[in-house]
Amino acid sequence: MQQVEQALDNALKIYIRRPQVAVSVSEIRSQPVSVLGEVNTPGVHQVQGFKTLLEMLALAGGTRPDAGYHIRITRQMEWGCIPLPNAEIDASGRFSVAEVSLKQILEAQNPEDNIQIFPHDTISVPKAELVYVIGDVRRAGGFALGEQKTISVLHAISLAEGLNGTADAHHARILRLNRNSDRREQISVDVKGVLSGKSSDVALQGDDILFIPGSTGKKAALRGIEAALQAGTGLAIWRVP
Repeated sequence: MQQVEQALDNALKIYIRRPQVAVSVSEIRSQPVSVLGEVNTPGVHQVQGFKTLLEMLALAGGTRPDAGYHIRITRQMEWGCIPLPNAEIDASGRFSVAEVSLKQILEAQNPEDNIQIFPHDTISVPKAELVYVIGDVRRAGGFALGEQKTISVLHAISLAEGLNGTADAHHARILRLNRNSDRREQISVDVKGVLSGKSSDVALQGDDILFIPGSTGKKAALRGIEAALQAGTGLAIWRVP
């Protein structure tokens, strides 16, 4: 808008001495906005009038269960800096970039963060880090980590709605990806001991697979771990409350 004001100032200098023009937006009739990432209908959405961040996410079909908890907004500087405390100007000086907590604006903790969206804004919804709980549990699947970045084994078991009666909770395994080799290492964990308070709880991190074998023997457990490695990313995704 500063460029528009300057152009009008220059044009009016022919008729008015030292003109000072102020431009404000009363209505935006057409604004292409890009909503990308973990939403149900990603792409460029043509909208009219005043739209907030949450309204734009609704127009994009809402967020997916595996969506992250922070949203990134990029805005052209012609519309000014994004009115959020963490907003920064990128290296080119052409864009303002900021992040906002989706959870906090959905829960009305920070309603002021539900800002107005302007033409050519880009809203990026990243994929959340997931922890998988599979094997002899009542609700196997992937659980999206929240802002805490980790989750305990005890919490993961509760999200999976507990163990089945046939679970061999003494011989559970955490399958953790080694970033340097793209292979997973096995970490033994006594889930029964954790549940009873006799063993220390263990923190799970993003992309971990917690495997609870059945009580049909070690060989079957190992086959289950192999199946977990193959099917881990094809499981149902649940959002952590």
